[in-house]
Amino acid sequence: MNHRLIGHIEHEYKITKCFDHIQSIVVPVCQMYDKTFNHVLQIKNYKLDGIWVNFQKKYEFNPPHHHTGDFSFVIYVKIPYTMEEENKLTPSVSEQFKVNGCFNFYYTDVLGAVRPWKIPTDKTYEKKLIVFPAKM
Repeated sequence: MNHRLIGHIEHEYKITKCFDHIQSIVVPVCQMYDKTFNHVLQIKNYKLDGIWVNFQKKYEFNPPHHHTGDFSFVIYVKIPYTMEEENKLTPSVSEQFKVNGCFNFYYTDVLGAVRPWKIPTDKTYEKKLIVFPAKM
């Protein structure tokens, strides 16, 4: 999938074999998100358009980017570090600017400033799913 994705990641692959299984996990979560947060679309029949997997190694990353569709998601399978270990790598950086090891969103606030929102994803996120509006 490297030719279609923006990631600075060597190993990115399209998933086909377990597509239906992943869809059966993700779609109910999207429906719950839609109902809970009153998502604009209120779609009844969600379906996945495509799935890929990234096997990230040290120093690889996905830069800020956009997704198509209504929702996107990440399933963390294996994360080989703790946030404590990651934070030791940048001891002189202010806490608000430490983003290594984090899943980052950027949004525009009511005054027009671009703001970050970081989720510190480490070993505690293994086997967890994050669903979010695709435009984030």
